[in-house]
Amino acid sequence: MSVRVVTATSSDIERLTVAFGSWPKPPELFADYLRRQAGGEVELVVAYVSDAVAGYCLLEWESTYEPFAREGLPEIKDLNVIPEQRGVGAGGALLSAVEDLAAVRCAAVGLRVGLYADYGVAQRTYVQRGYMPDGRGVSVRAGTPTSSLRCRSRSPRTTATCAPHAEVSALKSTRSRSLTSSRPG
Repeated sequence: MSVRVVTATSSDIERLTVAFGSWPKPPELFADYLRRQAGGEVELVVAYVSDAVAGYCLLEWESTYEPFAREGLPEIKDLNVIPEQRGVGAGGALLSAVEDLAAVRCAAVGLRVGLYADYGVAQRTYVQRGYMPDGRGVSVRAGTPTSSLRCRSRSPRTTATCAPHAEVSALKSTRSRSLTSSRPG
């Protein structure tokens, strides 16, 4: 199965709303993402498998997370893949798309993820892609235990660090594509 990733347009919003209808993702959320994309604040990408919505991801150019904002780092947010579409590469394709978008403007990109078992696949995926815990410990936000991550580029040109947040915080160099191209498997 091939995965196709596109920059979201108004025609994708209804499809996202239907696909994620049983999730706590109201239609207004996707409309807001599209409005913010039109204003240059974010990039919303959508993955399709066999013409069905498989997932979506948001790249926020100016993070609301203070440590990322202070460093001028964009943040990967709200990466979601429909359970029935997992395992076909949609999540990886979405991450590659937003990492590539970030690489055009930035040396690194950040992300955050919860520490509950529900986030286990995401945690492993981020480590495989070069996002690593930075050893700053665990914090709690809205009842979710979190930790911060650090990613050192495989290229000696850049090093990125981040601070704790309600979710695992991670940074990844966008200058070295080897972080995403040399994944195991």
